[in-house]
Amino acid sequence: MFTTDMTVQAIRNWTNLGVELPEGLRSALDTLDALGQADGIDMYYPHADALTPENVGEHIRTLATAKAAKDAEQEVRNQLRSRLARRVIQEGNAAVPEIADQLRPEFDKAAESYAEAVVKLPPSLDAESLVKAGSEALRAFEQAKEAAAVLSMVDGWLATVGAHLPSYAHKVDGNAAVVTRLVSPRDRGELRRLMDARHVSDQAAKEIGPVWQVAAAEGMPFELNLPTDAAEVIQSIQDAEVAAEYERKQQASAAQQERIKSFQKSMKAAARSKR
Repeated sequence: MFTTDMTVQAIRNWTNLGVELPEGLRSALDTLDALGQADGIDMYYPHADALTPENVGEHIRTLATAKAAKDAEQEVRNQLRSRLARRVIQEGNAAVPEIADQLRPEFDKAAESYAEAVVKLPPSLDAESLVKAGSEALRAFEQAKEAAAVLSMVDGWLATVGAHLPSYAHKVDGNAAVVTRLVSPRDRGELRRLMDARHVSDQAAKEIGPVWQVAAAEGMPFELNLPTDAAEVIQSIQDAEVAAEYERKQQASAAQQERIKSFQKSMKAAARSKR
């Protein structure tokens, strides 16, 4: 469970993605920052030597008024901070499609480079097999690592979107949510192999992302999937399974009908032969 402050910080970190934040989101973040930097009410207690029988009463009234204002100021700041934090989250939620569009060209380029490199790597990737494969494989490994850095940046952003923002939270759960952020498996078998790849322990495979390695090796589509997109990927797999099962039952029913007709026909033929 994430607090509002944690979600705001996650959105603030989007500035590290190299994208241009939409005006509404920038304004909300700047206003929240300005609130923290705004001057408040200062209280100055006079030195005891400055107090006299004539002015001590006035000092009491002045300080009491200032203290009441100071206490009220903190409450007002907290209220404004809460309102501004909600505004940041709302603007962040609305900004997701635009930021995804900005990230997509770099992502597509990295995914293409990654897939190109992976086909040159040994199928069972570990340090020993990589060295044995020779210089071309080593160059491909470095290319895959460089591309994986971009994929990892996009994957991390998508993870925060799915974890923090109300319109995108809990669209896909568990391992399926992790493996479908950047890859669109086409059937249950591909989805299962992607999830199995998360358990690969070899360090060389981890450096380039074992899930993405399996996807590239099998020619699965790399796509920047928002949580809503990932949910559609999973749904399409489920729909295809339902359709396939329906078709199987239809074929089985048709075959059964043919057997019944054949049996009835043979029975009629047998009856005629007895006459």
